[in-house]
Amino acid sequence: MDEQRDRGGELVRFTELAGNRLYRNNAFAVTGLPADAAGRSVRQQRQRLDARLAVQKSWPGDPESPLTVEYRVEEVRIAFDQFQDARRRLVDELMWRWGDADLGCDCPGDLHATHDAAVLAHAEALEGATAPTGLADARARELWAAAADGWAATLAHPSFRAHVGHRVDALAEDRRLAALTADDFVDKLPALLVSPLNELAGFLETRAELAEICARFNRHAVFAPLVAEGFERIVDEGSRAINATLRAAEEDRREGRFSDALDKLRVQVKPAYEELEPYWPFVSDWRREELSHLVAVGMNNLAVALLEHHRYQRASAQRSGYLIELAESALRITPTDQGGTIAENLRVIRQLHGHAARRRTNLAGADTAAGATPQEGTLWGCLAFLVILLGIIGVIVAGVSSGFVPALLTGLGTLTALGLIGTFSEAGRARREAARQQAAGHQGGNG
Repeated sequence: MDEQRDRGGELVRFTELAGNRLYRNNAFAVTGLPADAAGRSVRQQRQRLDARLAVQKSWPGDPESPLTVEYRVEEVRIAFDQFQDARRRLVDELMWRWGDADLGCDCPGDLHATHDAAVLAHAEALEGATAPTGLADARARELWAAAADGWAATLAHPSFRAHVGHRVDALAEDRRLAALTADDFVDKLPALLVSPLNELAGFLETRAELAEICARFNRHAVFAPLVAEGFERIVDEGSRAINATLRAAEEDRREGRFSDALDKLRVQVKPAYEELEPYWPFVSDWRREELSHLVAVGMNNLAVALLEHHRYQRASAQRSGYLIELAESALRITPTDQGGTIAENLRVIRQLHGHAARRRTNLAGADTAAGATPQEGTLWGCLAFLVILLGIIGVIVAGVSSGFVPALLTGLGTLTALGLIGTFSEAGRARREAARQQAAGHQGGNG
């Protein structure tokens, strides 16, 4: 029996199936055998598949499987090997549909139906979450709910443990299984069922999706501690990455590299922290508060340092906006009982830098409203230069060819054109100035 147990005392097959391929590697899913297959029927199916795979590369497995997979000859061979050890075979049997197989048990009919529905929903949900095309959101939510609720109902069913015990007895001609009990299998099923959750983070678009899936399992007492344990690991990994960036930003701050420190907190720390927020309902309060405190303090310290720095060096409107954003993030993130000092710092920062940030926004809007463009002044200047050049050439040509009077008229025409250009240019400046004054009036009212 020892070779089938790892050092933690778990049956090796549970470890082998754990993860996103929980159902894909199931011996019954791969071979297409019914749950009551044994002896001769297993050998006959193996011979049929050996012959089939001698002329084609793969086969799709159980025809009623929701999985979209093609199994090759080596995968099929490994699956059939599981039937040579009753312990391994029983784990796979519990994790695949029982259908109409005659298992020789006296279970109520609803147990088998509930079990099979949970298996198929869970398998399809996992398949959809890891496949490139995915599933429609509504369908995915429906399947995850059915999987979590169905498996919880199966594990809690009064007859389930008796069913497993009956199957242990039925397969006990393999003496390696005779030494085990139903508890050895039933007690390990919850951890196996939630084992894919940690791996799903690499497939789903957002961690919020994963949090929604886990919430389905977390509603059931049999899964809740295991879900929390998995989330603790994810949050722990994220916390280590955030802490490393916070230390680098703190070093930048102390060395006066304020732009680098600001980029690290805005572009790296803040998004990484927000990715972890969907997990807060599932992890311990002390872990959430510890990380929130560290992030808030790091942001607040940099905001205060920037506030001091810009007492002597005027901040750009953009920098003022970033400074306010940083202080606001620090206050939002900080634990509720630790926000007094940070709130006061935010008040001062808004008082000293709020006008600059608003002025940048308002002036940008005023220029747009007035129809001004950065090239407008340059265009008027080029046009005036061209008129002067043409006027000089015209006066010279008229004086040489036609005499004094035509040359004089040409010069007067040039001056008139220059006057019109100046009038239009001044009108444009006046419109822009009026818009700026209007924006300044709004700013004063807001202050």
